[in-house]
Amino acid sequence: AFFEVYGSLVALALRSSRRTNTQVASEAMLSFLNLVVHDLRAPLTVLSGYVDLLRDGTFGDGPQAWDKPLEMIAAKVSETHRLVDDILLAARLESGAVPVSIETLDLNDVINRAATRSEARAGLACANIESIQTQRMVAVSADRFQVDRIIDNLINNAISYGGPSPWIRLSVDDAQPPAIRVEDHGVGISSELHSRIFDRFFRIDDRVPGTGFGLHVGRVLAQACGGSLRVERSVPGEGSVFRLELPAAAAQH
Repeated sequence: AFFEVYGSLVALALRSSRRTNTQVASEAMLSFLNLVVHDLRAPLTVLSGYVDLLRDGTFGDGPQAWDKPLEMIAAKVSETHRLVDDILLAARLESGAVPVSIETLDLNDVINRAATRSEARAGLACANIESIQTQRMVAVSADRFQVDRIIDNLINNAISYGGPSPWIRLSVDDAQPPAIRVEDHGVGISSELHSRIFDRFFRIDDRVPGTGFGLHVGRVLAQACGGSLRVERSVPGEGSVFRLELPAAAAQH
């Protein structure tokens, strides 16, 4: 029954995609992905829970040699959760089903929180992440959750393509419009690919794990917040700089 349901939904999506009614196709695919993601999240949640119990000693003290493998498993489970969320989010974006809640954010706070969230994966990858703030608050109007997701995806990309010891710098630019810059010393991107990397499923190197959704989702979310995401600079062998621009918050009187 499990595979029959999946098969029926896939067939519906494929038939719908041949029609001129793209809304029907989007709704069918969203229904299918909702079901897939639901069934993937359940075992991932159980796995994550047991890993946490092993790490905190609930089942007794394990050998010290287990510490590093358990840390790696926990990080990979978390990464898989993000990939699953990105797949579903990409489908929802296509159907316009992702609400955006606009509030005032300080970009300095945004990069600080992003650096903290990335500590676990950065440690596993021997990555060095720097964050450079401005002296004054840089206020923007955007969705906190979606901005965090964009920055997390940019950091994850920088780590994935950063070589054996990735280096990433997060900085705030108080220009108009305000921006966050994510800089790395990774593989870099040739100029003819600067626009294509934001396409769905496009990947620079198939040997690096990933879905090809991260940058596409980031650009669509940035636009939903009234901003933009682009490549500021990238040279093969010299690294990249991605720039997330967001609308400045209205002055408070």
